[in-house]
Amino acid sequence: MNNLSKRGKANSIATFDFSTLYTKIPHHKLIFVLNSLVDFCFNGGECTHIGIDYFGAKWTNEPSKFNIKFDNNTLKTAIKYLLDNSYFKLGENIFRQIIGIPMGSDPAPFVANLFLYFYENKWMLDLKKKDLLLARKLSNIFRFIDDLNATNDNMIFQRSYKDPVGTRKIKHDFSASFLDLDIKIINNKL
Repeated sequence: MNNLSKRGKANSIATFDFSTLYTKIPHHKLIFVLNSLVDFCFNGGECTHIGIDYFGAKWTNEPSKFNIKFDNNTLKTAIKYLLDNSYFKLGENIFRQIIGIPMGSDPAPFVANLFLYFYENKWMLDLKKKDLLLARKLSNIFRFIDDLNATNDNMIFQRSYKDPVGTRKIKHDFSASFLDLDIKIINNKL
């Protein structure tokens, strides 16, 4: 945003909200995405485990030194267990959550962020192969968990994305609110 303002090139802003993100993601898709990202992380390095102790977590080839340790497969098993065993109580009834991310759980924002990152990254990589110019036009789009800000895209994002989990447009013109910031375009500056 600073670069657009310095150049005096700001001309539009749109914000979007993934309104049903937490409640609509099918568990099979969520598990597929998280498993793919776990594979990506383990295949990208030289260590065989993630070790966790009182001081934090780190990649390691010596898992016996840690209180808790995960290799590729045990981490995937833990993720599946977490999603398959999320329960909530409503009145006297207990329900098992079979779709969506368990809201209020500690990993929920991280899981939502990883889910969107996976598809957003895939979409941009595919777009760069097909149409590099269009990909560059979308370079001023930023997302924080389930809120998205598209600056200077001339409504390209709105016209070209495939709705993965339900978004709703909030605003599109010369001012918008994004993450509790009031953003205005005045004299082509943000």
